[in-house]
Amino acid sequence: MHVKLYMFLWFMFFVVPLIFLPKIFPDNQIVHWVSLIFTILLFILLIANYIGMEKEEKRREKRNRLC
Repeated sequence: MHVKLYMFLWFMFFVVPLIFLPKIFPDNQIVHWVSLIFTILLFILLIANYIGMEKEEKRREKRNRLC
């Protein structure tokens, strides 16, 4: 569920700023920097969520073995 949300947000912040905004504001460097910052932040969130899911899966497996 969270991965789909992060993928949607990443797509929106990646596609819209990096493709459409530079066409609207062709010489604006701020648009490029803001879109890169949002893309990097959401990519970090995706990685952190993936790591969290892996840890949770290991905990579940450990609990299932103990029960």
